Amino acid sequence: MRIEWLEQALDDFDAAIAYLDEQNPQAARKIAKVIHLQVQQLHQMPLIGRLGRVENTRELVVPGTHFIIPYRFDGYHLIELLAIMHDAREWPEKFDSPESPA
Repeated sequence: MRIEWLEQALDDFDAAIAYLDEQNPQAARKIAKVIHLQVQQLHQMPLIGRLGRVENTRELVVPGTHFIIPYRFDGYHLIELLAIMHDAREWPEKFDSPESPA
């Protein structure tokens, strides 16, 4: 099973952890670790996330945080992490697909 962090997910993760780090560096490290541990569970249980509110997605709720990770699973070998969403954020109607190489 391959897990791919799309650019939006990486940007969201970096922004969230940077913001938390300004407030409480220890909490930022803890939440970063919890997010990574949750994502790793997808290797063994790709359908662990609930059905997503955006079509063709699932949502991995990160326990003990306000974060939800929308993702796509192709049903075989690829999981795409689409974003890292704070539960107070407004959700998009859809997530963009990764750019195809030119």
